[in-house]
Amino acid sequence: MTAGSSFVAVNVIVLDDEPDGLLAMRTLLAEYHDVNVLGEARTVREALELTRTNAPDVVFLDIQLLGETAFDYVAQLDSEPHPPRLVFVTAFDEFAVRGFECNALDYLLKPVAPDRLAKTLARVRVQERAEHRPAGIDDSVFVRLGNQVRWIPWRSIELIESSGNYTRIATADGFLGQTLKPLKDWLEVIPAGDFVKVHRTAIVQIAAIQKVRFLGNKKRELVLACGEVVPVSRSNWAELREALNSAADRWRLYR
Repeated sequence: MTAGSSFVAVNVIVLDDEPDGLLAMRTLLAEYHDVNVLGEARTVREALELTRTNAPDVVFLDIQLLGETAFDYVAQLDSEPHPPRLVFVTAFDEFAVRGFECNALDYLLKPVAPDRLAKTLARVRVQERAEHRPAGIDDSVFVRLGNQVRWIPWRSIELIESSGNYTRIATADGFLGQTLKPLKDWLEVIPAGDFVKVHRTAIVQIAAIQKVRFLGNKKRELVLACGEVVPVSRSNWAELREALNSAADRWRLYR
């Protein structure tokens, strides 16, 4: 199956320590004229250099490398402003669970069947179309939390709270995690109209607000669905009130 005209062009790199593995992926991807192979790497260092130089959309990466693994590459992606999506390509299926813990887009077993690759690229297309429009509440965001990297649905995030250069994330299902990403960076990527800054240290999802508590002396705090209690600064109250009024018809949060 070759790429059609409705597809968005995708830039990729391939990481494999075996020449035969690189040749096999290069041959398969050559059938897709709008898939641009920007380069090939045989080590983690080479792959990181290609990533930082070319900012690929997707990396097809073998897991077992000479003296290294693909997870050594993944562990260093948190420093990248726009990390690529990952498609693991390996002859060993015992790594599948760990691969998906890294939020890999897909996991292909060698030898890769052309029709299986076609399905992977179809998934890539869906993701790439989403990347070319502003983030929406039904999209996900790439986050490194400790020694894990995850795609977290925006809809599940109720609170983003800063502590220096770190931010703490609280989600609807009770997940708590900390990531090295300042609050100002979150403000640039949050879905417009679904989140609001309520304090110099906090952003909340509007739909997650359960109560607005008035504490006297113009002090206020929010109670979120996940149970978190968040103070509201005086300087952010007007913006929050406007956001709540706009959302009232949908969520009946504020009167």
